[in-house]
Amino acid sequence: MSSSRKVSLVFLIFICSILASCVTNTKADQFLIKEISNSDKSDFLFNEGLDRYKTEVLQNNDYTVIPKISEYFKEALEFNPQHPQAQQYLDELNNYKDKKFLGYKDSALKLSQNTKRSAAQDIDMIVAVKLASDLNNSDPDIQKLVASTATIKTSVIKTREDQLAALQTKMDTEKNQTELLKQMKDANQLIGELDKVDPGNKNASGAKMKLSASIDALIQKDVDSANTLITAAKFAEAEAALIHGERILTAVSQVPDAKFTTLKYQLYFNWSNSLFAAKKYVTADDRINSAIKVSRTNEATGLKAKIAKAAAEKDFDADLPDTLATIDALLAKKDAAGALDLIATTLPKLKIQSNKDKLEAKKVPAYAQIKTIYQEGISLYNEEDYLGAKQKFQTVLDGDDGYEQAQAYFDRTVTKIRALAGKD
Repeated sequence: MSSSRKVSLVFLIFICSILASCVTNTKADQFLIKEISNSDKSDFLFNEGLDRYKTEVLQNNDYTVIPKISEYFKEALEFNPQHPQAQQYLDELNNYKDKKFLGYKDSALKLSQNTKRSAAQDIDMIVAVKLASDLNNSDPDIQKLVASTATIKTSVIKTREDQLAALQTKMDTEKNQTELLKQMKDANQLIGELDKVDPGNKNASGAKMKLSASIDALIQKDVDSANTLITAAKFAEAEAALIHGERILTAVSQVPDAKFTTLKYQLYFNWSNSLFAAKKYVTADDRINSAIKVSRTNEATGLKAKIAKAAAEKDFDADLPDTLATIDALLAKKDAAGALDLIATTLPKLKIQSNKDKLEAKKVPAYAQIKTIYQEGISLYNEEDYLGAKQKFQTVLDGDDGYEQAQAYFDRTVTKIRALAGKD
């Protein structure tokens, strides 16, 4: 393909972005395109490539898009050979690609030479071969591996498809929700494995759609209930409904659902607004913090500022019973991090020593809960439920960022998740 042809394919993005905002006709379009300087075209292409590099490669660890992103930097240089950064990032991208390719190739070769591979290692080998091939399918060693592992790949896919079909049959007739959720989790894991070794697998795609519909049906009752309760300002009951629905979701997958994200924001914002109106500033601040954690909107940060201003004039000693009740409620929800944060925020504002002592005493059950959550994280880690373990260790660190053992386990868990996803 000629340079001019390559430029036209990617550069079309640039032309469309310009023309989309204009009332166009042929002569005007041609004039507009002609008037854009080569330097501006080069900058546009470079910035598009840089944005995709940072988001898709560095952030999302999708190395298969590297060849496409390279084209942006190459074509930026077509328009401006002296571009100050295009060549630098093209070299950096190619070096990154080479490093990842060699890592996957080395892993694939070592696994292929292991005559006592487990079923899980077969998957790891097939994934490593695929990722290496995606980055450089002309490498002779990888070509040989693709050919020599083809039978194993077919067997791995067939085994997972059969297991998935059997699970779907069970799920269609299962009446016990606990058992159904376990089956759904197993099905979700099989779908993930098929996606890794055979992207676009029809059986996996069909099962994913069916599983998604089944999960939606399970959580819809909680979603509808939460909506009604929020409208009725029954916020604690609405929160309970959302927690129940989220537990169903996380029992199957760690992927959040947009419905819950929207409802959680609405719940905590409206709850905070109601508490603010009732002059319960401590609990109002806690609820608005929960809303901001879900979505940092202008209305939420604006309400937080109003609460802070009103709280500056309040008597924290007089409102201590309300604060202690809020802490107890947070601990009941296993939100030790929130309880410790509220204690740390309120302590400096108390003037009466006996009240300070009462508040300090609440640290004991909060730290005990942190330790329990840490132990739960270790149990999940040992059971190889790394997503669940990661969530536990993150909760511990949110409450005590100096918990060194939790940080060490969190780092190990992230490494395990990345390795299983074939991202390192």
